[in-house]
Amino acid sequence: MALPAPVNAFLAATRSRSPRARLVRGILGFTVFVAVTWWAWTSVDGIEMEWGWVVVLFVVGVPLALTISALEQHASTWLAGVTVSFGSSFRTAVTASAANYLPIPGAAIVRIGALSRAGATTAYATVVAVWLGLEWLAITAVFVSPQLVVSDLVVVGAAVGASGVFFTAGMAAWFKRRYPVGTGAVSASLGIVSVRVLFNGFTAYVGLRAVGATVSAGVALLVSASSVLASALGIFPGGLGVREFFAGVLASIGDFDPATAALGAVVTRATMTVALGITFAWIAVVQRGHHRAGVE
Repeated sequence: MALPAPVNAFLAATRSRSPRARLVRGILGFTVFVAVTWWAWTSVDGIEMEWGWVVVLFVVGVPLALTISALEQHASTWLAGVTVSFGSSFRTAVTASAANYLPIPGAAIVRIGALSRAGATTAYATVVAVWLGLEWLAITAVFVSPQLVVSDLVVVGAAVGASGVFFTAGMAAWFKRRYPVGTGAVSASLGIVSVRVLFNGFTAYVGLRAVGATVSAGVALLVSASSVLASALGIFPGGLGVREFFAGVLASIGDFDPATAALGAVVTRATMTVALGITFAWIAVVQRGHHRAGVE
């Protein structure tokens, strides 16, 4: 099955030509991350970490993030017309989250590979993954538009919100018309993506509270849009450095201190990365134990 032109364009934009180029991107991403972290840390006066919020990120944030990611992966199996257990979707979500930090489009490769192994063609699995990513971008636009209006960017906010609604509905209609998938599967997928957007706002809020900032839900949602922007650009693995940079840019649009927003994004990434690493290691040990038991 031939891939639609937008899918080919997206893949071409995020694909490196050589392993060396991908390695360079990883190194540059880490360098940008360190630079943004240093700038944010030295620009915020009187930082008072509130470790209770860090614990919330560690204990609550990561399990919820992985569960939502697993639900999204499970929704992609409905769209692809394949059947897998939720446990399998959860393991795929954890592996994809870890692979997202590799100097390759790791998360996409893991998710597409899981759908292909379950019976979907690689082409169709790619379409599903890209479609979900574009819907993530469009739905994020809908959710951040009210804060833009509140920040006296009425025309921009209205345009962003209207565009988000138009593209969300338009891409859903296009997908149902072009591929053999039911309305229920598409609607459920859009619902799960919406929950993901709101959850990103929650983690941004907790990260900002962790660095001692007082922030509204609207600003937190606006700052959290840095995740989808960094993923859409696909410059560095895991949006390393780019996400934190955009957090500052978006915060300034919402009349919030950009350095504080960037620092909150750094704390969120660091905390959730550590917790994710522990979860990934635990799953790897469990799977290895199951494999040994099967061999014996």
